[in-house]
Amino acid sequence: NGFVITVLVFCVGIIAFLLIFSVFIVIILSLVNGIKLIRREGFSFANSLSLLLGIFLVFFILFNSWMAVSFRKTSGLPDTLSQFFLVLFDLATGYFIILYLNFLFASTFYSIYHPLKAVQYIIVLGSGLIHGDTVSPLLAGRINCGIKVYERQRKRKRNTIVPKMIFSGGQGTDEKLSEARAMKQYALEHGVQESDILIEDQSVNTYQNMFNSKKIIENREGNMKKCRILFCTTNYHVFRSAVYAHQVGLKAQGIGASTKGYYRYNAMLREFIALIKMHWKKYLIKGLFINKCGHLN
Repeated sequence: NGFVITVLVFCVGIIAFLLIFSVFIVIILSLVNGIKLIRREGFSFANSLSLLLGIFLVFFILFNSWMAVSFRKTSGLPDTLSQFFLVLFDLATGYFIILYLNFLFASTFYSIYHPLKAVQYIIVLGSGLIHGDTVSPLLAGRINCGIKVYERQRKRKRNTIVPKMIFSGGQGTDEKLSEARAMKQYALEHGVQESDILIEDQSVNTYQNMFNSKKIIENREGNMKKCRILFCTTNYHVFRSAVYAHQVGLKAQGIGASTKGYYRYNAMLREFIALIKMHWKKYLIKGLFINKCGHLN
């Protein structure tokens, strides 16, 4: 069929274009986003990650060009060894670029998930408080995301399941109360019934959010396999939160509260670095294996 062949060729062409020019796409996206973020949010190391990535990739292309043209002449190394260093450098960088693009693709699709069936529990993950006692806009977005699901289910006329909202977050050294307590107060002010609120105020990170919330549900339910559980966080944080949920054995889906577009890309880069840090041994082994295969070829 000519139409089918045309569509397939077009799709293959798009994929090939993205693979060939992926580095340049990431460079432009990183530099533009990094400059915009620093202008609006101020300079800090955390806010400059996307800009640093763009600058690194520019130098990568320049350095790679020098390696290809001049390295063999100036290094004095045998051709075989020179080729090894070139392949090692290219494959290592290319591996992480493709890994990052894969992460962006997966995170984007995972963060737009919305539950179709009723859930029994909604876990809202905490973040820092303003002045030690006030819910921040970022945290408010997470709570509001959970309240929307809560209200939608509560207003259903048939087979209504009113979910329990679990607010999960401990108290930092600079906070006057736990994040969970602050979230509960915010939820009460926005129409959530106190009888539908559960508190988990011992967590200090996302892993503990998931682990401790799972314990609360286990203590209430005889069989967690029949429970549908949802967790709410910021959109760029959904993917890594799902990884932690899987690690603790919590079968849950995540939804993400929206954040500023220019802020999200840089935050996604932080999330990617955090994921690499979680599994750095596995990625190191894979990278060495790829480089070894490339050298043999």
